[in-house]
Amino acid sequence: MLESISLKNFKCFADNFFSLSNLTVFAGSNTSGKSTVIQAILLLRQSYESGYLDKRRMQLNGRFYSVGTLKDLVAAGSGDRNISVIISEDGMERNFHFEYAAGEIDGYKMKLKNELPENDIRFFSDDFSYLCAERLGPRNLYDIPEIMLSKKDVGIHGEYVASVMEDIGDKPAINQKLSRNAPNLRNAVKFWLNTIVPGIDIRYRRITGADSVSMQFNDTEIPHHQVRPVNTGFGISYTLPVIVAALNLSENSMLIVENPESHLHPLAQSMMGKFLAEAASSGVQVIIETHSDHIINGVRLTVKGNPELSEMTIINSLKYFKGNRENVEIKVDRDGNLDKSPDGFFDQIEKDLMRLF
Repeated sequence: MLESISLKNFKCFADNFFSLSNLTVFAGSNTSGKSTVIQAILLLRQSYESGYLDKRRMQLNGRFYSVGTLKDLVAAGSGDRNISVIISEDGMERNFHFEYAAGEIDGYKMKLKNELPENDIRFFSDDFSYLCAERLGPRNLYDIPEIMLSKKDVGIHGEYVASVMEDIGDKPAINQKLSRNAPNLRNAVKFWLNTIVPGIDIRYRRITGADSVSMQFNDTEIPHHQVRPVNTGFGISYTLPVIVAALNLSENSMLIVENPESHLHPLAQSMMGKFLAEAASSGVQVIIETHSDHIINGVRLTVKGNPELSEMTIINSLKYFKGNRENVEIKVDRDGNLDKSPDGFFDQIEKDLMRLF
């Protein structure tokens, strides 16, 4: 499990440290740097998967994230031609110190300056799934990809979720603890989907010769009533890949989800927070970026019902103020209470009500 990450001269961060845990939440204002922390993790992961790290290079544009050129990556105005991404795993610190040549700021070549860490890094070898904020909306047909990383990979936009469900939906979910011992992945997905968005069941059918999978939503309250996905809102389509990805991850793997609350009703957002907290308690390291206090409250309620989660949960509240980016680390106690609540941390409702009354 990754326990921390430090970023030096990396995009908006001159020198910043962030604690990570089984469940890590990044919250804060726009442009505060929440996405940047996640992007650093993605760049390391894709550089390893593509073989770039073995060649002592960072892959700036790849499967998980495309930053652009070095000008887009290195902290603006620093004049420093080096960046560092330092991760801590199982109590061991690994420093990835990259540099680029003078006059190449508009290029893509950034080489590893120090030696590759000698010891194996489990983060690189364990299962990993990332879902970006821009997930695929409702589709009646989903293409079957010619090449998939694995049969359980839902894709960073959730674009493979129908293929995954059609292919292995009748097999047991890999994460048996999170599946609540459901007989197969299909039933486990149905349970959690109905927890977050009640009244929905999903049917999949491969269309032979068309390299596609069709998807139909069934209203569980009205027998045999089917609804095309395009005749529903975005909430189900955005939620489904999150559920499938978490259920298909083994212990010690990592799940990163940006804006898990997208297109969900407040109650559903709270239930999504519960689902992600339970995924973390099942052994998956979960990292989320959110703008939703309902996600936070769903996490807090889950911690109150499962006090052991208290020591496994960290909320990083980022703030950009007068040119400086600062992070406040918030812990959740066994009763679901926050140990601190900095100004700007989901307090806008109270501020607006004070002005109204």
